[in-house]
Amino acid sequence: MSQRAGWYDDPDDASQLRYFDGILWTDHRQPKKSPTAERSTIGHAQPPAASQQPQQPQQPTYGAPQAPYGQPGQQNPYGQQNPYGQQNPYGQQGQPGQPGQQGYGYPPSAPPPYGYGAPYQGPAGQGYVGVGVKTTPDGAVLAGWGRRLGAYLIDSVITSIVGSLLALPWLRQVTDAYLSYFDQAFRAGEAGSTAPDPTTFIEQVQGAIVPIVLIQLAVFVVYQGAFLLWKGATPAKLLLGMRVRRRDRPGRLDPVTVLRRIALPGVLNLIQVVPLISYLTGIVGLLDYLWPLWDEKNQALHDKLAGTNVVMAPREHR
Repeated sequence: MSQRAGWYDDPDDASQLRYFDGILWTDHRQPKKSPTAERSTIGHAQPPAASQQPQQPQQPTYGAPQAPYGQPGQQNPYGQQNPYGQQNPYGQQGQPGQPGQQGYGYPPSAPPPYGYGAPYQGPAGQGYVGVGVKTTPDGAVLAGWGRRLGAYLIDSVITSIVGSLLALPWLRQVTDAYLSYFDQAFRAGEAGSTAPDPTTFIEQVQGAIVPIVLIQLAVFVVYQGAFLLWKGATPAKLLLGMRVRRRDRPGRLDPVTVLRRIALPGVLNLIQVVPLISYLTGIVGLLDYLWPLWDEKNQALHDKLAGTNVVMAPREHR
């Protein structure tokens, strides 16, 4: 037979009584005393006070109109008196937590995401947009420079490996030319004779470098163009949760925009085979990828040419 509801010795604390509802032990406890017979609650289905007068459910005070912050002497939701007296720290009364309200200390005209009320919802899938976070005109969150640099390095490793495998015959030719020239120069130094003429060596190296650069350029254009048209991002950007889109509108990139976006890096790669001005490629390339650090739109130079932005991809909710 099941035990009747009532107050019994707490099985976890012998100094207290604990209320048993007939099925489970509740969280209601009281110190063990020696009450008079008429006030004893042991064995009763409920405490006598509760049976004499039904207890009304307590209304939550969090954000309730009867206890706004800012009125002197009023209790806040945590049971402590308002330490700020007549006004809260922001100079205006507010009722936190009510759905649709702006929250603590801000007037109704204050725009989100300020206050403790309903959280600001950005575009579909973007969620909360914090203060100071850069976005596109329609609210898509822009990717940070560090994350973009990480994606650039990963993509560069991938394209370099693929390009090197395709240009392997010419890479061997360059390696053989270097080894042959330094072997001749070393032998000439041991014999005390004149170093070999580097003209033949330079011609051999230049003849192999041109196809190597062209192959690397082709790999870059195909890699970037195909993935930007197909997925809106390279594999490294997909891995790090980023997408490329037009700044003025969302959606897939069109071929013209993709070509404009990869034009500057492609030209910089091609200039490497041009004598005298090839050293400029490193400077311009470095400036291109550092530009988002001070640009208010987080755009690199190739983004500005194409009118694109790298944004954080919306999270998929399962």
